[in-house]
Amino acid sequence: MNNQEIKDALAKWFANQKQWSTRKQFANSIGIPYSTLKKYFSGTHFPSGRNLQKLYTATNLDCFKQKSKVNQKSINKEAISKAEVIKRLLFILNEELEYFKNGKAEERDLLRNILSGPDVGYITALLDSIFEEERFKDWLIMNTYKFSGK
Repeated sequence: MNNQEIKDALAKWFANQKQWSTRKQFANSIGIPYSTLKKYFSGTHFPSGRNLQKLYTATNLDCFKQKSKVNQKSINKEAISKAEVIKRLLFILNEELEYFKNGKAEERDLLRNILSGPDVGYITALLDSIFEEERFKDWLIMNTYKFSGK
């Protein structure tokens, strides 16, 4: 796909999405400088690295999909689907946590009262260990916690 096709796909996607009313809001939300995002919308630059990943996570446009390190044909479709869902959930979680990051102490206290500390610790440890297979195997052996979701 060339820059013009990416420009067109991005413009069409943005026009149809309802989450952000301005491109600047979109840029701030996904963590790409607005000046950089404008270059993608104008077709003068093609995103790479982290920005490519951020755009794919936010838009789910195939033109931003990176080649996986793993041959995805050898992985079942359920695993791919679940991995994509987790990626989107992480993006959403980050967006929601931004509110509390920039909010008042009382609002963060409310969040702490609603969330289960052990559940947060469990998910954090799981996500941290998932990136190294040996560490993940150790985590599986040591873990006895059952997520409560309360």
